[in-house]
Amino acid sequence: MRTAVEAHELLPRGLRIEGLSIEPGRVSISVSSGAEGCGCQLSGRHSSRAHSRYHRNVSDLPWHGISVELEVRARRFFCDDPSCERVTSP
Repeated sequence: MRTAVEAHELLPRGLRIEGLSIEPGRVSISVSSGAEGCGCQLSGRHSSRAHSRYHRNVSDLPWHGISVELEVRARRFFCDDPSCERVTSP
């Protein structure tokens, strides 16, 4: 029976761990998207031209009495379809 878990196994595919901090009563994980681009949700056109970066902090109920915080760093991309109403896609 396997008892150890690697931290990257807990994350969705495409996210990579940039930092991990374990302190008494608290675990903080910083992750970033490894995506080089994305498809526009309206036009479906793929773009790799970055527009901007943003951070999101996610926290939930404690896990076994330990506070868990997840800092997500991601990018937005321009939609390169000139007829598309949407300018950027996450």
